[in-house]
Amino acid sequence: MEEVKNFPTMIIPNGTDVSVNEHGQLSIRTPGNLVIQNSGVYSVIESGNGSVTIDPDVKVEAVSVQAADSCFVAGELTAWRVHASKIILEKGAQANIMLQESETLELDRNARLVGNFASEKELYLTLARFSRQLRSLPQNLGSG
Repeated sequence: MEEVKNFPTMIIPNGTDVSVNEHGQLSIRTPGNLVIQNSGVYSVIESGNGSVTIDPDVKVEAVSVQAADSCFVAGELTAWRVHASKIILEKGAQANIMLQESETLELDRNARLVGNFASEKELYLTLARFSRQLRSLPQNLGSG
């Protein structure tokens, strides 16, 4: 019985929606702050009135991350779109964000940001500009 007391507690506040889409990706929409402490693949991560935090040593892949206030990244984030008033990459954080929608972007000197397009149009025009280089990439490139 002593071992049972050592497990962390998970509280799901009223108004939180947790679902799984047809691709097996988890969606979490909560009215308050959301702290992600486990690596995973998500469809939507959304904090209606607070912040989203990705803890150190946590790898998150998401289609969309939305936070009314801030998106703090201390681990790794790969996302198609991140919408928050502030995006903060802490020491050692890594983010691959295709579409970044924020008023403020703060990067620690040791953080790394890849992507950071302001709109889908900008992304499309940039990829079109480098279409020759994209076609000449080796076909066996994949995530290592």
